[in-house]
Amino acid sequence: MTARRRLWAAFGFLAAFAACEVDLASMEPFPCAADGTCPKTFECAGKFGCVSTDQLDLYTPFSCKDGGTCPLPDTYFCVGGRGCVNQADLDSYTPFPCRADGSCPVPETYFCVAGVGCVRKDRAAEYVPFACGGGSSCPNGSVVCLSGEQCVANEPCSIATANCSDPQRPKCSLAYAGATLAQQCVPRTGFRGAGESCQRGGMVLSSGRDDCDFGFYCSGYYSSTGPDSGFECLSLCDRATGCQTGSCAELGGGVGACVPGCTPGQPCPGARDCKLARGPDGTGMVLACQSTGTGVESSGCGSGCARGLACWSMEGEAAVCRRICRVGSSDCQTPDAGSGTCRSVQSGQGLCECELFKDCGGDRACTLLGKPAQRVCRPIGTAAIAQRCESAACIRDAACYGSAGGYFCRRQCDRTHPCPAPAKCLGIAGVPLDGGVCL
Repeated sequence: MTARRRLWAAFGFLAAFAACEVDLASMEPFPCAADGTCPKTFECAGKFGCVSTDQLDLYTPFSCKDGGTCPLPDTYFCVGGRGCVNQADLDSYTPFPCRADGSCPVPETYFCVAGVGCVRKDRAAEYVPFACGGGSSCPNGSVVCLSGEQCVANEPCSIATANCSDPQRPKCSLAYAGATLAQQCVPRTGFRGAGESCQRGGMVLSSGRDDCDFGFYCSGYYSSTGPDSGFECLSLCDRATGCQTGSCAELGGGVGACVPGCTPGQPCPGARDCKLARGPDGTGMVLACQSTGTGVESSGCGSGCARGLACWSMEGEAAVCRRICRVGSSDCQTPDAGSGTCRSVQSGQGLCECELFKDCGGDRACTLLGKPAQRVCRPIGTAAIAQRCESAACIRDAACYGSAGGYFCRRQCDRTHPCPAPAKCLGIAGVPLDGGVCL
């Protein structure tokens, strides 16, 4: 075959190929292959067959593929019971069935409401109340997970004005709105008053869901019998309203509970002890009769603190039980208190701060804790210098120090215990060189 004939043959093949493509386009929709596939530039629209990708919208909804998928998955989504639809058209199908795992397509726009289906997040308030999602989640700011149970309309209130208008949630109390303690309107489920025993839901986030009457809160921490023995209705208070009698001690969310005031060294009613407590908004201090629990020094406050100890928190640290002391006394100058001093907090009362590089007894040593740091007796751990300490305590004479990027065990230092060169002592305690870490 001459070169000219070969060239004309090539042009003929290309012309035939082009004609084939034109024929396919003119034939659509044509049957999908047995495996549900189509030639290039075509997609299988279920029973309709293969169609051009730019023509898919003409055939929606069409059957989803096995596994609930659709062609062009960034544009088309499988709606249960309906088929594949364009994302732009999802609104016209709401509410549509949630996926088997409880999720919805385009999760930034749609939320699965149990028993209803996938709805737009900005319209979720039309379906309240409904069960909270995983992690006590609800779709947006207008709907909150109340006490870890139900998504309800977000209705902040004030205990001072009791401004709840919903007859289903007429009581203003302290409750969890998502993961945050706040003043929220809650159902009224009982009529118990001050000092009466009460009940609340068994969930961790059940705060405010109790059988106390208007203006009262069911508390275990401040109850007269102790946090492990029962709950008691106490009057709610805030910085503005205060208490007719007693002290307003912090509960959270800018709210406190009215508990008996006290004088250090004098007895308190019931299983209570005179302790320092923060004011209702988390600032200032009050002396209040608080429940006597089982927590020992340096332990968490979940079961309350034993007699002579107060629950105390510092920025960036979980609250722990701290030893109470009288300013100017020798209360802290004992081996099990780290031979320390009494740091004043309020009304001649304070908290013991140990002396760095001193043991506190019971496999505990003096450690810098919080920002600005305080000197606290803590259990001696196993994490060595420069090792991470988010989940492990540091060895003797080391402090867990860092930031959001990570926390590491650092060697402690003070005036009489300098850092090995070339490290410098970075003071992190309230007084320069009162305590620091080597960096």
